[in-house]
Amino acid sequence: MVIRTREEALRALSRLLDLDRSQQIVQMTVALAECLTPEARRILYRAHEGLLSGHLETRVRKRPAPAAKAPDVELEPLPPDAGPVDDAQMVAQLQSALDALKAAAVAIDVFSDMRDQVGRWELARIALQGATDFRSLVSQGASGAPDASGKMLTMVRRGRPWWHSEVPTVAAACERVWRESPPSKWRVGAHTLLDIVATTELRALYATGSNIPNVQAMNEPLAKIAATVTRLVRKEYPQGLPAESAFLE
Repeated sequence: MVIRTREEALRALSRLLDLDRSQQIVQMTVALAECLTPEARRILYRAHEGLLSGHLETRVRKRPAPAAKAPDVELEPLPPDAGPVDDAQMVAQLQSALDALKAAAVAIDVFSDMRDQVGRWELARIALQGATDFRSLVSQGASGAPDASGKMLTMVRRGRPWWHSEVPTVAAACERVWRESPPSKWRVGAHTLLDIVATTELRALYATGSNIPNVQAMNEPLAKIAATVTRLVRKEYPQGLPAESAFLE
């Protein structure tokens, strides 16, 4: 069997979601080997990252570590010009956002009509707030259920935060920080940086008009976030971000 098209990849994903964890790992390896096109491989690779690895389920509803406690992930020292994010709760939020964005990338692949209607960060927030319903709808969508997309869109719209209108301003700041950050094999894309900030509650400290007077003033705190995310990504992907990763967007 070979997998060439988006539809064939989604059918394979639908079958995999019904298996237990050990079977999922084996069958995903087989399915990835059967992919003959970049699109099909990207869909199944992101599914493996976002839904089959178990990251989201183990982190959902988990309280961040107390500030006095060391973060779960060991970080290398940041360059002096970037400055560290040394708050354990913030580091925990960044890691949770990265995990949730993996699941959100799968939802975007499944519900391709949503790509221009909602932000990936909105889906990530829904994934964190209601993991069971989120995963169920993704499974239904991969199986071709006609109403799954509408239900997911309704969940997103109902869960939109009050600061939704401020996102374009934050996006402009993230784009600037991305352009000024040093290129590397672990640098996430400008859209991903926005998604991480918007998925977490870090925007309450760093990215709202009531706290930050202008876009320029966002540069330093967002640069700290970007540098810390690079450290987290480097630890998870020692060889660099793979071409299929949604974090490159």
